Amino acid sequence: MKRIAALVLALALFFSCASAAQAGNTHETKGYIALTFDDGPSGEITQQLLDGLAQRNVHATFFLCGYRIAQYPELAQRMAEDGHELGLHSDRHDYMQHMTKQEALEDLAQSTGIPCVSIRAKSINFIDDSFYTAMRVAAEVLGVQERCEEVLQYIDGCKADLDARTADIPDEGKPAVYAGAVTFSGAHGFTGTYSNFGPLMAIHANNVADEMGETGYFDADPEQVVAWDPELIFLDPGNMSLVRDEYQTNPGFFDSLTAVREGNLYACVSFNNYSTNVGYALADAYYAGSVIYPERFDDVNIAEKADDILEFLLGRRYYNDMKANGLTFGVIELGSAQ
Repeated sequence: MKRIAALVLALALFFSCASAAQAGNTHETKGYIALTFDDGPSGEITQQLLDGLAQRNVHATFFLCGYRIAQYPELAQRMAEDGHELGLHSDRHDYMQHMTKQEALEDLAQSTGIPCVSIRAKSINFIDDSFYTAMRVAAEVLGVQERCEEVLQYIDGCKADLDARTADIPDEGKPAVYAGAVTFSGAHGFTGTYSNFGPLMAIHANNVADEMGETGYFDADPEQVVAWDPELIFLDPGNMSLVRDEYQTNPGFFDSLTAVREGNLYACVSFNNYSTNVGYALADAYYAGSVIYPERFDDVNIAEKADDILEFLLGRRYYNDMKANGLTFGVIELGSAQ
C-alpha cells in the first residue's frame, strides 16, 4: 500500500511520547539574539548571507516561499545542511487573511508537495466535544487510532473523577473564586480572566467571573473585582511579573482584597482557551479542587498527580522541570501576604 505523507496542522497532542511546553508561558534566557530572514531564498544575496553565517558559526531561521525554493533549490538545501531552521511563508507570499481556509490549505500543499490536513479544536470550556473530534481525525490521518482512544478514555476518566468528587456540593457551601492573570493570545495582568474557566468548570467551582455573561476571556473592571472580593484567587505563575508590577503601581487595590490580605493566592499553571494544553488543564483542575474542597481531594498530592497525567499523555514525569522554570502549583506571596 502506497504510503501517504500527511502534514497535520494546529493539533499535535499525545500521539507520541514527547515533552511539551505551554504557549504563553515562556521564560526568557538572557544573552541570546534570534536571527530570522523572510521570503527567500534570493540568489546571490542569500549565498553571501549563508557564507557569512557559516564563517561566524551562527545559525538562523529562514522563512521561505515555495516559488523561491523552486528557483533556488540548492540554497534551500544548503540552509538545511548548514543546520539552519526552516519555516514557510506560503507558496507565493499571498496575504492569507484574504484567502479562504481551503485556499490557504491548498497553498500550503502546493508549497510543500505534501498532502495537508487542517485540524483545529475549538478549545472552549473544559476539553469539549470538538477536541475529541479533532483528535480522532488526526489519529485517522496518522494511523494511531488505538493510542488516540487510550488518551480520550484517560481524559474521560479524569473528568469523571473530578465530577464525582464535587458534583454534590451545594452552591451555598462553595467559596467565591477568581482566576486572574490568565493567558489568552499572550500574557495578561491581574484583571485578565475567563468566564467558563475550564478547570473551575470541571469541579463545579463558584467562578465569580461567570456572572458577567461573557464567553471566555475578558478584562474585568477592577472595581468589579473589589465588589466580588473573592475568597480564593488563582493566578498564572507565568504572568506574575505583570501582577507584581501592577502591585507596585497600585498596592491599595490589591490589599483591599480579602484573598490577598489573608494569603489565599494560588499559582495555577497556564490554562487558555486556544491550543489548550490538556495535561495542564487536568492538573489545574485537580489542584484547584484540592484548594477549594480540601476534604474532597485529601488523597491527591498535586506534584505526583501532575506527573501521573504528564507521564500517561507524554511519556515522561517532568513536573520538577516545570517547577524549576516557574510553572508550578502552590501559594503565591504578594503584598500583605508576604
